[in-house]
Amino acid sequence: DMLTAEAGAVFGADTVEAVDIATFGRWVAGQCQSPEEAVRRLVRVVRDKAGADAGPDLLAMASKVATADGITLDDRETSALVSIRRGLGMT
Repeated sequence: DMLTAEAGAVFGADTVEAVDIATFGRWVAGQCQSPEEAVRRLVRVVRDKAGADAGPDLLAMASKVATADGITLDDRETSALVSIRRGLGMT
């Protein structure tokens, strides 16, 4: 639910579009052999579809969703956020 809400807010999507965005993201991630591969593919899709300007919003969305349950990010999750930043040219 948080991912769908954030997708709507970040990308200015209505409810149906936000569900589609979240569903597509889960589908792409499910096709990958590792979380790192999923991050690379999803960053490429966002960059190609929304442009590099979407980077800060995507990073904020990913951070908010990842910490929604109040748990601190572990090293692998932090690394994924760094990969998102790097993949969108935000280094």
